[in-house]
Amino acid sequence: MKTKKLLSHEVIEDLKDFVLNPKGIILLVGENGRGKSYAAMKIYEQLTPFKLPSYDKDLAWFITQADLNMLFTEHNQEYGHSTMLLHQSYKSKLLILDDLGTRPPSPAFLDFLYAVINKRWNNRDFLATIITSNLDSTKIKRDFGNAIFSRIASGRNYIVVGPDHRFTELGF
Repeated sequence: MKTKKLLSHEVIEDLKDFVLNPKGIILLVGENGRGKSYAAMKIYEQLTPFKLPSYDKDLAWFITQADLNMLFTEHNQEYGHSTMLLHQSYKSKLLILDDLGTRPPSPAFLDFLYAVINKRWNNRDFLATIITSNLDSTKIKRDFGNAIFSRIASGRNYIVVGPDHRFTELGF
């Protein structure tokens, strides 16, 4: 696993080719406030220059793990399955899964997440996926398992470094 250690604005610069030809899996890890979500959102904005309405998830879908987990739970309670949610995650040309690991995954959610990641990995020549996480590779592997980790770590990997932007903005 080859990993680059960059500041968030350097990640955006390094991924210019991704913006021109979005495909594959990108993993952005680092401590809180380093700019992982910011970099992912900037890439999203470059790929959607006409500012996609939030409901147009066929082209791009930006969602946190916590929100995806909540939708997964709601779908299972309402419909008894998560087929519609799986279909949505498969058909989005760009999926940004933000804050992987902020909540411990249930075994059922891990199965769901594996299905999403596996489908997108198998179609990485056509689909683009960006995953951000505060967890390092060891903790991602521990919390999400080898099958998920090997797929998300098989693409381009970045450790986003620098000061905590939130604290800096607040004057800390």
